[in-house]
Amino acid sequence: TVRDRINPARMFPGKKLMDTDTKDGIKFFFDDYSWLLLRPSGTEPLVRVYAESGSKKDSAAMIKKGCEIAKEVA
Repeated sequence: TVRDRINPARMFPGKKLMDTDTKDGIKFFFDDYSWLLLRPSGTEPLVRVYAESGSKKDSAAMIKKGCEIAKEVA
């Protein structure tokens, strides 16, 4: 599966993966309370990428990496 092909520990060094949720795409929760969500559109051939963290810089880096992940597993 796509989830098995993604390795957040390798893709986000320094962040410890705490949990994943697959209810609405693939959402990764990290130990610093940040998260990344990869959500395929139900109506368009695209994947939306969302992230939240303690800083804009970290969120932007997570979104950039999330886009790379989406391209890799597409």
